[in-house]
Amino acid sequence: MEEKTNNTIEKLVELNGEYDSEAMGSVHFRNTLFYDVGSIDHVNNAGIMDLLDLIKTWSEIGTEVFFVNAKPTLKEKITELNLEKIILFA
Repeated sequence: MEEKTNNTIEKLVELNGEYDSEAMGSVHFRNTLFYDVGSIDHVNNAGIMDLLDLIKTWSEIGTEVFFVNAKPTLKEKITELNLEKIILFA
């Protein structure tokens, strides 16, 4: 089984919303990852699936993921899809 590293996981992050993915920052601290999604104005269903894949990948190596600086439109989309217990905001 291939060992997953931060570099491997970071390459998996490519969301399909209207934003610059290079500008999306993250902080990994004590098995917790904080992703800044403040630059995301809109996310479609494919982008939501990418968020879920990101969470799954990190959780497989024991890291919890939180999204910070989320705009109301993103939070509303998560709530609309009943994913607020999976996609967590800090």
